[in-house]
Amino acid sequence: MTVSARSARLERIASPDGRLRIAALDHRDSLRVEWAPDDPDSVDPGTITAFKADVLAGLGTRPSGVMLEPEYSLPGLRAAVPDGVGVIGALEGQGYFDDPAAGNELTWDPADALAAGVDCAKLLVLYRPDRTELAAAQDALITDAVERCHAVELPILVEPVPFDVVDAADRLECVLGAAARCVELGIDLLKAPFPGHTGQSDDEWAEACRRLDDIAGDTPWGTLSWGVDDETFERQLGIACTHGCSGFLVGRAMWRPALDPATRLGRMDEVRARFERFARLADAGRPIVAAA
Repeated sequence: MTVSARSARLERIASPDGRLRIAALDHRDSLRVEWAPDDPDSVDPGTITAFKADVLAGLGTRPSGVMLEPEYSLPGLRAAVPDGVGVIGALEGQGYFDDPAAGNELTWDPADALAAGVDCAKLLVLYRPDRTELAAAQDALITDAVERCHAVELPILVEPVPFDVVDAADRLECVLGAAARCVELGIDLLKAPFPGHTGQSDDEWAEACRRLDDIAGDTPWGTLSWGVDDETFERQLGIACTHGCSGFLVGRAMWRPALDPATRLGRMDEVRARFERFARLADAGRPIVAAA
């Protein structure tokens, strides 16, 4: 394994200043639910691919990287990603929220992802440190993914997502516990749910981010919108980026206005404006690499 080659690929998903300004377009199950909550399987695959292609085109070179997947966007949309924008490819299959206790699995081999033009792999895992049997299985999955990615000099980010969260304390302990384990397993980048809970104060959010940053140590981390609205995410991101976060990997809080194909073109200005607001907040983040 050549660390420098892996590091060079990781740099491709960051802006020249070393911050993460990433558009998450790897949604599948959750995207179908946005269109057809009562019958998500009725959504035509072409509808999903067209949406991703339109958002890619609308954002242009604004993102430092984009998150895509092999079912609807890779390798088909690889050529639509502008030069200078890195590509993150999702390795995990879908359906994991149907039975969180069953865990999930790799459905895309890292070597195939690399061949499809991916600069960094991504693995989402449902994770609760207190569910010991599931946590052990997810640890094994992460370990396998890290080993297989590093064998082909591909960096990997891991996104541990809590479930069955009952309150602010539970959310924080889930996020911190999962982060600690992922870092121990040798990931290259952590995609962390914001550790603070809705309704808490800015000071409580800042302390939660400080604790997450202490656990992450030398492993860079970015945060995701986790389905919150754009104004809430803006507040979260501003606090996170002044407490060690390296930027964002944002999906629904950015692209939700573009869901309707009938109004998509007219609402892309709103999507771009949201992304640009988030991008400015990332200026305060900690670079994952030295600025170019």
